[in-house]
Amino acid sequence: STPVWTFPKISGEFVRPKLLNGHKFGTSIYPDAALRGGQQGTVVFRVLVGLDGKVGGCEIVGSSSYRMLDNATCKTAAKFRFSPGTLDGQAVESFYMSTIMFYKGAGPRSKPRELP
Repeated sequence: STPVWTFPKISGEFVRPKLLNGHKFGTSIYPDAALRGGQQGTVVFRVLVGLDGKVGGCEIVGSSSYRMLDNATCKTAAKFRFSPGTLDGQAVESFYMSTIMFYKGAGPRSKPRELP
């Protein structure tokens, strides 16, 4: 079972967390077995970003319909690092939401990936 987080009510100037290292993962996150099996899809996910910019949890918001791709998304997202979100200049826990697209011949970030 996947936990469901609710969005807190806030007042003040909020700055969203910024992903610092997402570019370095590229097509390497597409599982070989999923690629060979023709599994494709888009995964919508969100992570809880801690005060230190590390991921405190991952939730699949929109599944690719393939557990292997959904799991690869959260496994990769756990390695993300952020500048934390801030509220009135103070670091706060916050959510970051994004998508990862897995498509044969393109892979994440639309860079071709060859099977090993």
